[in-house]
Amino acid sequence: MATQRRNGSPRVAGSAAVVAPPWRRDTELCEGCTVRFSLTTRRHHCRRCGRCFCHTCASTYVPLPAFGFKKPQRVCSACETKCTAPLTREQIYEQILSTRPAAADGAAGGYGATSEAA
Repeated sequence: MATQRRNGSPRVAGSAAVVAPPWRRDTELCEGCTVRFSLTTRRHHCRRCGRCFCHTCASTYVPLPAFGFKKPQRVCSACETKCTAPLTREQIYEQILSTRPAAADGAAGGYGATSEAA
């Protein structure tokens, strides 16, 4: 049985649906405009790509039904542009995977690593 979190995302155990990407590690600078985060400049994660942005670079909210969100979610400017054209779940998932950097050390199981079922 599925329940919902406060942000509208589903909590489904064992679901095969596409899930939102894991958030990347917090950075010191905005990945859009390189402003330094502080007590007054807060860090926000894009719900579509998982990267860190300031409020200015991630101020748009768009529906992300492919990830199971019922309410519009915060996205960065780049993801907002990509969301204007209707895409299938598979296309969104492929875009997310193609924008992720490869692990520097090549080791599996690091932060944000995914495991595939055999």
